[in-house]
Amino acid sequence: MKKSLVVLALLAIFWPTSLLAGVGQSYEEFKKSDLWAFFRMAETERFELLNGHLFVRCKPGAFQEFIDLELLLSKTGNVEQGNLYLARSWIANAKSMNPFAIDIAKSFITGMVVAADQAKVEPLTTQIAKGPAKPPHEGFLAYVGRQVEYREVLSGSVLAMRNCRIANAPWLFIMVTGKDVQLPHFAAPQTPDSSLFLGEKELQPFGVKSLESKPNPHMKMWTNSDAKADISRIIDIRWLFPTAADAQYFHVTTIRENSESSQPVTQLNIPSFGQNLLVFMRGSDDPMLKAMKLDMHMYYFLFYHDKVVAKVFIAGSSKLKLEDAAKIGRLAAEMLASGKESKDVQEMKKNEAVAPK
Repeated sequence: MKKSLVVLALLAIFWPTSLLAGVGQSYEEFKKSDLWAFFRMAETERFELLNGHLFVRCKPGAFQEFIDLELLLSKTGNVEQGNLYLARSWIANAKSMNPFAIDIAKSFITGMVVAADQAKVEPLTTQIAKGPAKPPHEGFLAYVGRQVEYREVLSGSVLAMRNCRIANAPWLFIMVTGKDVQLPHFAAPQTPDSSLFLGEKELQPFGVKSLESKPNPHMKMWTNSDAKADISRIIDIRWLFPTAADAQYFHVTTIRENSESSQPVTQLNIPSFGQNLLVFMRGSDDPMLKAMKLDMHMYYFLFYHDKVVAKVFIAGSSKLKLEDAAKIGRLAAEMLASGKESKDVQEMKKNEAVAPK
């Protein structure tokens, strides 16, 4: 650990102002960048999304429990989006800002935006490194946790920051994506209509009953009183947004939160459903379940349709198979798809149809 501290301390002093990395470059070129080399990044896992894109998770050589790097790669292997997660407890304490957190945040932002935007993010990275100006940059306020979110559309990149909670702990999420990926602001979800949720008619065959002890407008809970049943709990969650673009943005940028840091299912032996379906799970060998001495399976189905983002969580015995849990997720997707598409979704599909392949 001492060696790692020395290395990162030297990086904070001698870090170059211009980096090779950036959205739009190939993943192989990105791995040759200073950002990758100096922080000794290493790929820890990857999985192919159902749309053919690759989702890659990476870890640095030090402070791994406080840092996560995610990359979204195109079908051709180019970096389309970078996500950096920093634990809020590591960014600062009551007395001072962590210089290592400053260094990697500054380096990520400068390194992930395209070359033409590096000068444009300098006011922000300067305040992150040296402290706020008057008035303080909105991005700096998000970095120190005094503002929930920040977003800026640059000439060739989009930079966004958001304070969130993962596993009930505060984290800072920093995202850089290409400008051609049209993403809206972090719109606040609206209260979804009850018709968007699975009901007794759909779930009766699975032997569960509604559990309404703590009403939540975004969530419906179902439980099974039979301890021997394969399915013991279903949590059905919906977020309704003003536009389909807002829903898509929320879905893409909350993967780590909504999957609850569980493991992605890379080999799906089930037909896809919903839009941009992502499946995660915890098995009997999961560290969290082991610590709790629970022999069970948990599945997380994440997808969206039109203006609605859905998360369907299903827990059960270790006998519960993916294909059986997926039946419930598919019911939720079919229910959402049965509604009439909004005008903005029709427009999005129209644009996709004419977009060059």
